Amino acid sequence: MYQDKILGQLAANWVICQDELMVPLVGSRTPEQVIENAGAADWRLTDEELKLIDQYVEELGPPEE
Repeated sequence: MYQDKILGQLAANWVICQDELMVPLVGSRTPEQVIENAGAADWRLTDEELKLIDQYVEELGPPEE
């Protein structure tokens, strides 16, 4: 899929792709992390990929306390 992307970029991109007005909040401690985090904004998950992620999340269910 996106083998050159890291998990944080995938998560931030998922937020960016939502229909609602949402902004991913990411923390960066180094200039390198700023560059990594910015890498979430220059591509988009496809509708099919978004549906697949949503299916996985639904199957997982809410976290247990």
